Amino acid sequence: MKKSIILAVVALGIAGCNEKPANENAPDPSPDREADSGLTTNSADQTTVMAPDGALDAALPQSAQEFANAAAASDAFEIEGARIALSRGASDEVKAFAQTMIDAHTQSTAKLKQTVSKAEGVVSPAETPDPVMAEKLEALRALEGAAFDKAYSAEQVDAHQNALKMLRNYAVSGTEPALKAFANETASVVEGHLEEARGLKP
Repeated sequence: MKKSIILAVVALGIAGCNEKPANENAPDPSPDREADSGLTTNSADQTTVMAPDGALDAALPQSAQEFANAAAASDAFEIEGARIALSRGASDEVKAFAQTMIDAHTQSTAKLKQTVSKAEGVVSPAETPDPVMAEKLEALRALEGAAFDKAYSAEQVDAHQNALKMLRNYAVSGTEPALKAFANETASVVEGHLEEARGLKP
């Protein structure tokens, strides 16, 4: 009788060892879960900036000087890309859009200069595209006709999405009031450009 009881206890112990913990399949609350939620943290000072769409992006311009540089580069990219479109594009619709970009971003550049002149501690940025934008412009220069129109139209959607995100982000989280106002006002214009770019049919 004692032998039967001992065997039963041993069997129960073995079965218990083979059971999985109740929470083994539960989501792992690791740091990687934070990335899935769209949250990012600036490890330098442990601060985060909330973009208007709810996402956090530490790569977007945060200081007044960074924003001024990025805004000037965006304008320069749009103007130069539009000039290429006027000479290498085929579609009248694309060329009309390109002329609109030249006019609008020339005005934006002038307004940015005026705003920067009033912003404390901000140096007027260089009016040239950044290296990544310069590469994209070179790629466009290698195309012509319908192939150019297709590439330019796609690039314009991408460029205006990025510009809109940058402007909205600084309008919310920026530190320089004059530039925040500029970002907010310019964002509405860029949003209109984005819709026009999406409507292009090269």
